[in-house]
Amino acid sequence: MRWSYRASQTGKPASLTLEPLEWMARFLQHILPRSFARVRTFGWLHPAAKVRANRVRALLRQQPLLTPAEEHIWNPPPDPDLEPPDSETVVACCAPLCPRCQHLMRWVGAWRPGQALLYPKRPP
Repeated sequence: MRWSYRASQTGKPASLTLEPLEWMARFLQHILPRSFARVRTFGWLHPAAKVRANRVRALLRQQPLLTPAEEHIWNPPPDPDLEPPDSETVVACCAPLCPRCQHLMRWVGAWRPGQALLYPKRPP
């Protein structure tokens, strides 16, 4: 069976000769079972959700995905495991409680006015 396609590198038409079972195996790799969904098109994996994807990457302490124009304005956030900048120690008895689960809240960092964001604002 001859299969025609456009080469992604050159953009020129090309063709490939495959046995019928090989062609069917390649074709069926793209069909999802009933009640399955393509995950890459939902939530933070959606191609238009770059800001959400960068927030997830920041929570995982990974470099955000930036365009070359955004690379020079991005400043990484401070490491939350470091001491607080004013070096105050938080005593467990004085730490605030979570309003939902009533467990002690742990200090992980603070945002100050003018501090760089986890993800840069996109240029207009």
